[in-house]
Parts: sequence; structure tokens; C-alpha cells
Amino acid sequence: PSNASIPVSDPNEKPFTYSLWFGGIGAFAAASNDRNCKSYFDNDPYRSSLFAKRNPSTNIFESFKSITDNPADFVKCTKDVDYIHISPPCDAYSMGGSQQGTSLESGRHILRVFKLLKLVPDVPMVGVENVDEF
Repeated sequence: PSNASIPVSDPNEKPFTYSLWFGGIGAFAAASNDRNCKSYFDNDPYRSSLFAKRNPSTNIFESFKSITDNPADFVKCTKDVDYIHISPPCDAYSMGGSQQGTSLESGRHILRVFKLLKLVPDVPMVGVENVDEF
């Protein structure tokens, strides 16, 4: 057995919070022990339902279009998070996809993501993930 002390978090410390955009089944949330996700959306209802089962306290939004049509509730849930993790649809860009970029509707989502980010300007950290060989 190790004699190393186990780190204990300060109970007065604010927990790390995040938002998942095009969150899929929530791999990032799973890596975070399914805690402290404040807002989530994905365009795939099946993936969203899988995520919702594991994360019942997260504010889950129906689709990217519903958010861009009326962003107020989403922005309210997201504006104070520490991190936004974005995994935009890769079918328009990936090697295994069409490689048609912004000529596809799904490819234009990445441009709309940046417009939505402007509505939450105080979030200190944003990560955008995509796969080229998918």
C-alpha cells in the first residue's frame, strides 16, 4: 500500500463546471465522472437520451437549431461555466465523411458555433474537438 496522501478538495472551492455542445453520448462528461455539466445539446435524439440517463441534473437542449433560434435559456445555463467542450459534426470534414465542408448544412454548424460563443463571452476556456480520420 502507498503512503501517499489522497488529495482532498477544498469544500469552499467552486466545482469545475462545463457545457457540452454537440456532446454525443457524453465521453467528456464520463471522463469527468458525470458531474457538473450545466448544459448539453446534440442533434441526435438517441445520443441525447443516453446522455440524459447518466446526467439527469444537466440542462439538456433539443438541438442546435432550437438554441440558435432562441438562445436565451441556453445562454443562461451556460454563461457561468468554466469550460465549453465543442464537438461539431465531423461528417462534412472528416476523411470518412463527405469532405464537403461548409457546402453541407452540418458543415456550417461550426460557423454558427462561433456566433453562439459570442453570447457567452466570459467563459474562460473553450475546446473544439474534431477527428480527421473518422
